[in-house]
Amino acid sequence: MTVSAGLTASGVDISVTTPQSSPTPNAEFLGVNLGSGVASTTGDTVSRSQGSATVTMYGLGLANTMTVTITGPGDITVGALSVITATDGTPGVQFPITLIGTTALGARTIVMKDTKGDITTFTGGLEVTP
Repeated sequence: MTVSAGLTASGVDISVTTPQSSPTPNAEFLGVNLGSGVASTTGDTVSRSQGSATVTMYGLGLANTMTVTITGPGDITVGALSVITATDGTPGVQFPITLIGTTALGARTIVMKDTKGDITTFTGGLEVTP
């Protein structure tokens, strides 16, 4: 069924399924640890020339059983996830990423999928710089 903008349709029922788990995973913070031990809370940048970095994410529902992908042309490799905990008790995950000298520049979205199929995204949370 197609309805043009500004128009309505009657006599059609639409069903939306509920999420597979509760609470839905929620990425609250993201940062890239470049060896200084400090990570940003609003997303971060990583230089393709550095070759690798560790991504840190905190949020309820994040677990090392999730699969992680980073949007773009497939030029960033994601390593194994490990569980971490923030000093305030917020659960999180950490994983290494590897970049190559020709990794495309620009914002990337981190997509995390749990074992039940629920997806958490951090849109534009990671920016690749020269």
